[in-house]
Amino acid sequence: MNARKRDRIPSPSLIDDRSGVIVDYWHMLHSAYPARFMNEMAVSLIGKPTFSSRWEEVGIEHLREKCEYLVDVRGFDEWKP
Repeated sequence: MNARKRDRIPSPSLIDDRSGVIVDYWHMLHSAYPARFMNEMAVSLIGKPTFSSRWEEVGIEHLREKCEYLVDVRGFDEWKP
């Protein structure tokens, strides 16, 4: 199964479909490592050191946008299960 995903970027529709699962994992990581998680989100995804109460929605939106960019502009293969 993992071999089919190798070197592919999740499709934006997959991000939308699985956003609940992604956010659940984010919450688990945030509970275990709050400062590190928020720092990593700021540096790698959201781009801001401060977060609003909607950080989950903003994070999913930015993740979708990054996937679109990598597929549409950079030419990476898209992964759709």
